[in-house]
Amino acid sequence: AIQRFGFEGTPGPVQSLSFLDPAQIAPQSISLAMLENGPDAFVAAVQPQTNQVRLAAFFVNGALEIPWPTNPWPLNNPNARTAIAVGPDHYIFVAAENQLRVFNAALSELGAFTLPSTVSSLAVNQDGIWVILPEENRVLRSPRLVTLDQALQPPAWQDVTLPAGARPISLAKDPASGMLVLDPHRVLIFNAQGQPVSTWTGLDNLTF
Repeated sequence: AIQRFGFEGTPGPVQSLSFLDPAQIAPQSISLAMLENGPDAFVAAVQPQTNQVRLAAFFVNGALEIPWPTNPWPLNNPNARTAIAVGPDHYIFVAAENQLRVFNAALSELGAFTLPSTVSSLAVNQDGIWVILPEENRVLRSPRLVTLDQALQPPAWQDVTLPAGARPISLAKDPASGMLVLDPHRVLIFNAQGQPVSTWTGLDNLTF
């Protein structure tokens, strides 16, 4: 289910949506993204019975699922996780294992790309897309995959330089269009071009 919470002072969820049959979805595989200025929610998950990625989209305010027909997306590992993010102009980016697919606002697939290894987290800002490759302990970034004239171009991956001992776990876009990289002990803050800006420390050895 999706649970939507109100602002401060509104206790508990204000809405709950049931969508995917929990008996057919691997719970650890689920990822969720929402539009910054709209009510739509996008969900990716893995169906272990078929080893396929399942995608779902919703009008959250109306509790209405939107049909999202997709090409078959078979996986090698039924325990794989997914990652999903919504970028500028409402383009949707979904990753599972080492595959990245791009969809437009009408939920039509624009293209697919192969990455060097499995992706555990992704995030998109005005300048491009960032991914974490946990097997290689790397963070990669690429300029925008969708050009201003709405053409799709292959990613041009560049390594983001991490401090010694960093173990990236998760990504999030910050309000200044930079990027936050979480590791078990700190949050690393980068600008949109991948240069380090600051670090938040004091996390107590997070485990995931």
